[in-house]
Amino acid sequence: MRTLKTMLFILLATAGLQAQGLILEGGLNLNTLHGDSDYGNEITGTSLGYQIGLLKAFNLSESLYVKAGLRAQTKGGQDKATTEFFGETWTTKFNINLYTLDIPVLVGFKAPVFKGNLFVEAGPSLGFNLSAQSRIKTTANGETETTKEKIGIGGEEDELKLIEVSAVGGLGYAWNKYSAAVRFQQGFTNLSNDSEYKLNSRVVSFVFGYRFGN
Repeated sequence: MRTLKTMLFILLATAGLQAQGLILEGGLNLNTLHGDSDYGNEITGTSLGYQIGLLKAFNLSESLYVKAGLRAQTKGGQDKATTEFFGETWTTKFNINLYTLDIPVLVGFKAPVFKGNLFVEAGPSLGFNLSAQSRIKTTANGETETTKEKIGIGGEEDELKLIEVSAVGGLGYAWNKYSAAVRFQQGFTNLSNDSEYKLNSRVVSFVFGYRFGN
Protein backbone atom coordinates (compact mmCIF):
# COMPACT_ATOMS: atom_id res chain seq x y z
CA MET A 1 0.00 0.00 0.00
CA ARG A 2 2.88 2.39 0.77
CA THR A 3 4.35 1.77 -2.69
CA LEU A 4 1.00 2.48 -4.34
CA LYS A 5 0.65 5.76 -2.44
CA THR A 6 4.17 6.79 -3.47
CA MET A 7 3.49 6.12 -7.15
CA LEU A 8 0.17 7.99 -7.05
CA PHE A 9 1.82 10.96 -5.32
CA ILE A 10 4.48 11.22 -8.05
CA LEU A 11 1.88 11.12 -10.80
CA LEU A 12 -0.45 13.64 -9.15
CA ALA A 13 2.44 16.01 -8.42
CA THR A 14 3.40 15.87 -12.08
CA ALA A 15 -0.19 16.58 -13.10
CA GLY A 16 -0.20 19.69 -10.94
CA LEU A 17 2.71 21.17 -12.88
CA GLN A 18 0.80 21.40 -16.16
CA ALA A 19 -2.60 19.78 -16.51
CA GLN A 20 -3.31 21.40 -19.88
CA GLY A 21 -2.81 18.83 -22.64
CA LEU A 22 -2.01 15.92 -20.33
CA ILE A 23 -3.55 12.51 -20.90
CA LEU A 24 -4.60 10.57 -17.81
CA GLU A 25 -4.64 6.82 -18.47
CA GLY A 26 -5.69 3.87 -16.36
CA GLY A 27 -6.49 0.25 -16.97
CA LEU A 28 -6.13 -3.44 -16.35
CA ASN A 29 -2.95 -5.49 -16.84
CA LEU A 30 -2.68 -9.18 -17.69
CA ASN A 31 0.80 -10.08 -16.44
CA THR A 32 3.07 -13.06 -17.06
CA LEU A 33 6.71 -13.88 -16.35
CA HIS A 34 8.82 -15.86 -18.80
CA GLY A 35 11.64 -17.89 -17.27
CA ASP A 36 14.57 -19.59 -19.00
CA SER A 37 17.07 -21.89 -17.29
CA ASP A 38 19.09 -25.07 -17.87
CA TYR A 39 15.90 -27.02 -17.11
CA GLY A 40 13.96 -25.45 -19.99
CA ASN A 41 11.58 -22.59 -20.67
CA GLU A 42 8.61 -21.79 -18.49
CA ILE A 43 5.82 -19.21 -18.65
CA THR A 44 3.81 -18.46 -15.52
CA GLY A 45 0.07 -18.20 -15.43
CA THR A 46 -1.58 -14.82 -15.90
CA SER A 47 -2.05 -12.52 -12.93
CA LEU A 48 -4.19 -9.40 -12.84
CA GLY A 49 -2.65 -5.99 -12.30
CA TYR A 50 -3.33 -2.34 -12.90
CA GLN A 51 -1.74 0.75 -14.32
CA ILE A 52 -2.21 4.51 -14.09
CA GLY A 53 -0.25 7.05 -16.06
CA LEU A 54 0.16 10.67 -17.10
CA LEU A 55 1.39 11.29 -20.63
CA LYS A 56 1.58 14.10 -23.14
CA ALA A 57 1.43 13.92 -26.93
CA PHE A 58 3.46 16.19 -29.21
CA ASN A 59 2.17 16.43 -32.77
CA LEU A 60 4.79 16.17 -35.49
CA SER A 61 2.23 16.45 -38.28
CA GLU A 62 -1.49 15.86 -38.78
CA SER A 63 -0.95 12.11 -38.56
CA LEU A 64 2.32 11.62 -36.63
CA TYR A 65 2.95 12.29 -32.94
CA VAL A 66 5.26 11.45 -30.04
CA LYS A 67 3.79 10.54 -26.65
CA ALA A 68 5.86 10.42 -23.44
CA GLY A 69 5.20 10.42 -19.71
CA LEU A 70 5.12 8.41 -16.49
CA ARG A 71 3.24 5.17 -15.88
CA ALA A 72 2.89 3.38 -12.54
CA GLN A 73 1.91 -0.25 -12.89
CA THR A 74 2.14 -3.75 -11.52
CA LYS A 75 3.85 -6.63 -13.32
CA GLY A 76 4.36 -10.24 -12.31
CA GLY A 77 2.77 -13.63 -12.68
CA GLN A 78 1.37 -16.61 -10.83
CA ASP A 79 1.57 -20.38 -10.94
CA LYS A 80 -0.11 -23.39 -9.37
CA ALA A 81 1.17 -26.86 -8.56
CA THR A 82 -0.52 -29.95 -7.09
CA THR A 83 1.42 -32.84 -5.53
CA GLU A 84 0.70 -35.98 -3.55
CA PHE A 85 2.55 -36.30 -0.26
CA PHE A 86 1.98 -39.25 2.11
CA GLY A 87 -1.47 -39.78 0.68
CA GLU A 88 -2.48 -36.13 0.98
CA THR A 89 -3.00 -33.66 -1.86
CA TRP A 90 -1.00 -30.46 -1.52
CA THR A 91 -1.96 -27.47 -3.68
CA THR A 92 0.42 -24.54 -3.87
CA LYS A 93 -0.34 -21.20 -5.51
CA PHE A 94 2.63 -18.89 -6.10
CA ASN A 95 2.24 -15.21 -6.98
CA ILE A 96 4.79 -12.45 -7.66
CA ASN A 97 3.81 -8.77 -7.77
CA LEU A 98 6.31 -6.22 -9.06
CA TYR A 99 5.54 -2.51 -8.59
CA THR A 100 7.18 -0.36 -11.26
CA LEU A 101 7.41 3.21 -12.52
CA ASP A 102 7.86 3.28 -16.31
CA ILE A 103 8.85 6.09 -18.68
CA PRO A 104 7.51 5.24 -22.16
CA VAL A 105 8.37 7.20 -25.31
CA LEU A 106 5.99 6.20 -28.09
CA VAL A 107 5.80 7.22 -31.74
CA GLY A 108 2.25 7.10 -33.07
CA PHE A 109 0.33 7.30 -36.30
CA LYS A 110 -3.34 8.33 -36.34
CA ALA A 111 -5.98 8.32 -39.07
CA PRO A 112 -9.53 9.70 -39.00
CA VAL A 113 -12.20 7.00 -38.67
CA PHE A 114 -15.87 7.92 -38.09
CA LYS A 115 -15.90 10.78 -35.56
CA GLY A 116 -12.51 10.04 -34.03
CA ASN A 117 -9.03 8.75 -34.82
CA LEU A 118 -7.71 5.20 -35.07
CA PHE A 119 -4.11 5.11 -33.86
CA VAL A 120 -1.17 2.74 -33.62
CA GLU A 121 1.89 3.48 -31.51
CA ALA A 122 5.14 1.83 -30.47
CA GLY A 123 8.40 2.63 -28.75
CA PRO A 124 10.79 1.90 -25.88
CA SER A 125 10.08 2.14 -22.17
CA LEU A 126 12.49 2.54 -19.27
CA GLY A 127 11.20 0.98 -16.06
CA PHE A 128 12.28 1.32 -12.44
CA ASN A 129 11.31 -1.56 -10.14
CA LEU A 130 10.31 0.05 -6.84
CA SER A 131 9.37 -3.04 -4.84
CA ALA A 132 8.33 -6.67 -5.20
CA GLN A 133 6.49 -9.24 -3.12
CA SER A 134 5.84 -12.96 -3.34
CA ARG A 135 2.81 -14.75 -1.91
CA ILE A 136 2.61 -18.51 -1.43
CA LYS A 137 -0.72 -20.11 -0.54
CA THR A 138 -0.55 -23.78 0.43
CA THR A 139 -3.67 -25.91 0.92
CA ALA A 140 -3.47 -29.38 2.45
CA ASN A 141 -6.03 -31.50 4.27
CA GLY A 142 -8.59 -28.73 4.11
CA GLU A 143 -6.31 -26.15 5.73
CA THR A 144 -4.75 -23.16 3.96
CA GLU A 145 -1.59 -21.30 4.94
CA THR A 146 -0.49 -18.07 3.27
CA THR A 147 3.05 -16.73 3.39
CA LYS A 148 4.08 -13.29 2.11
CA GLU A 149 7.68 -12.27 1.59
CA LYS A 150 9.28 -9.08 0.31
CA ILE A 151 11.66 -9.53 -2.63
CA GLY A 152 14.65 -7.24 -2.60
CA ILE A 153 15.57 -4.88 -5.44
CA GLY A 154 19.28 -4.54 -6.14
CA GLY A 155 22.32 -6.49 -7.27
CA GLU A 156 22.30 -9.52 -4.97
CA GLU A 157 21.64 -12.98 -6.44
CA ASP A 158 18.29 -13.36 -4.65
CA GLU A 159 17.12 -9.86 -5.63
CA LEU A 160 15.50 -8.47 -8.77
CA LYS A 161 17.19 -5.80 -10.87
CA LEU A 162 16.27 -2.16 -10.43
CA ILE A 163 16.08 -1.11 -14.10
CA GLU A 164 14.18 -2.81 -16.92
CA VAL A 165 14.19 -1.91 -20.62
CA SER A 166 11.16 -2.97 -22.62
CA ALA A 167 9.25 -2.32 -25.85
CA VAL A 168 5.62 -1.22 -26.02
CA GLY A 169 3.18 -1.43 -28.91
CA GLY A 170 -0.51 -0.65 -29.06
CA LEU A 171 -3.64 -0.08 -31.08
CA GLY A 172 -6.50 2.19 -30.07
CA TYR A 173 -9.23 4.65 -30.87
CA ALA A 174 -9.63 8.26 -29.67
CA TRP A 175 -12.75 10.40 -29.77
CA ASN A 176 -13.43 13.82 -28.24
CA LYS A 177 -11.34 13.80 -25.04
CA TYR A 178 -11.45 10.02 -24.58
CA SER A 179 -9.41 7.07 -25.81
CA ALA A 180 -9.29 3.30 -25.47
CA ALA A 181 -6.35 1.08 -26.39
CA VAL A 182 -4.86 -2.40 -26.17
CA ARG A 183 -1.10 -2.55 -25.58
CA PHE A 184 1.58 -5.23 -25.35
CA GLN A 185 4.79 -4.71 -23.39
CA GLN A 186 7.75 -7.07 -23.64
CA GLY A 187 10.63 -6.74 -21.20
CA PHE A 188 14.11 -7.33 -22.63
CA THR A 189 16.07 -7.00 -19.39
CA ASN A 190 16.81 -10.17 -17.45
CA LEU A 191 15.26 -9.32 -14.08
CA SER A 192 17.16 -12.09 -12.31
CA ASN A 193 20.68 -11.57 -10.94
CA ASP A 194 21.23 -15.33 -11.03
CA SER A 195 23.55 -16.07 -13.96
CA GLU A 196 21.89 -19.46 -14.49
CA TYR A 197 18.36 -18.10 -14.81
CA LYS A 198 16.62 -15.55 -17.04
CA LEU A 199 13.37 -13.81 -16.12
CA ASN A 200 11.46 -11.44 -18.40
CA SER A 201 8.12 -9.69 -17.92
CA ARG A 202 5.22 -9.52 -20.36
CA VAL A 203 2.15 -7.31 -20.03
CA VAL A 204 -1.07 -7.07 -22.04
CA SER A 205 -3.00 -3.92 -21.09
CA PHE A 206 -6.52 -2.63 -21.66
CA VAL A 207 -6.32 1.12 -21.15
CA PHE A 208 -8.79 4.02 -21.08
CA GLY A 209 -7.67 7.63 -21.28
CA TYR A 210 -8.91 11.18 -20.76
CA ARG A 211 -7.23 14.27 -22.24
CA PHE A 212 -7.26 17.53 -20.28
CA GLY A 213 -7.68 20.78 -22.16
CA ASN A 214 -8.06 21.12 -25.91
